[in-house]
Amino acid sequence: NPSGRARQSFWLVGLTLALRAQHRTHRIDDRKLSQRPVVAVDARLSLFTDGLAARGIHRGMAGRGNDTGLKMKTQRIASTALALGGVILMGMGLYFGFLRPPLLPEDLRYMGASLAQIQTTLPGLESWLVHVFRVLGGYMFATGLLTVYVAAAGFRTGRLGVVTVVSVSGLTSIGWMVSTNFVIDSDFKWLLLAFALPWMVALVLSRFGGRKTPQ
Repeated sequence: NPSGRARQSFWLVGLTLALRAQHRTHRIDDRKLSQRPVVAVDARLSLFTDGLAARGIHRGMAGRGNDTGLKMKTQRIASTALALGGVILMGMGLYFGFLRPPLLPEDLRYMGASLAQIQTTLPGLESWLVHVFRVLGGYMFATGLLTVYVAAAGFRTGRLGVVTVVSVSGLTSIGWMVSTNFVIDSDFKWLLLAFALPWMVALVLSRFGGRKTPQ
């Protein structure tokens, strides 16, 4: 029967196509199942590397933050020390302007003369020295006041120009005064050296702990 054979042929072709389609589906499912462990491993590896990177960035930021905090703290201490040196200069200026006698015992000892001899030989010397010390005291007070201002306003930045100016001004003011008092063997040489210590501390801390930024 031709019609029966044709139906049988169509049925066999359809069955064959269905079996091939099912086989392909199983193969695709097998591939997906075989790829799942690889995908899972890749995902875990990606999370692990991301975690390591995040930890490294966090540690780097924490280290930089600690360094910055230490530098800022050191610079604050340096500024405070410099301000203390300025206050000492202001006090010395007030002493020289209003309290210092025209001639101290060490002055007479250095000149090799008594007060009576000085008053007899140079009767106007004492009154002249009063004016000299008042002018000197005014300059010392002004220098100390400017030093306090620099310590509060500019020295904390750690700029090289500011540190250089402070170094030169300290050397030519309190530093020169200390060295001169050691030369004449003054009774106050060690006290003046102690007065110069805040300047030294400020400059050392600014040199080794401050932020070196150009002006």
